[in-house]
Amino acid sequence: MEAYFTAKKLAVRIGSLELPCRDVAGQLRQDANDVGVPSRLILEKTQLLGAQTTDSVSAMVLRLLAFMLDRQFQAICEEVTTKYNGTFKATAPKGHTRMMNKASMPGRR
Repeated sequence: MEAYFTAKKLAVRIGSLELPCRDVAGQLRQDANDVGVPSRLILEKTQLLGAQTTDSVSAMVLRLLAFMLDRQFQAICEEVTTKYNGTFKATAPKGHTRMMNKASMPGRR
């Protein structure tokens, strides 16, 4: 995805946001308590909306992006999985309710 982001110059087209990550068994993760919630970075720009509305708007933006990118993303994942003799199973992007539930979990703020 990073190569696609760079090749399509998406940082210029949609901007970039540096989100903190940590390595968990070889995977970069953003959902660990010690990393923090990415919406905090967004909240700095949307203070008048409040945290819950900011989380909700952020979740909807992420869903829209997921819908735009999902078909190509799934195709890339299937290609890589097949290449390495894995089993591919496409999954739908997280729904708004699931995103909001994850955002409201204790320790996420």
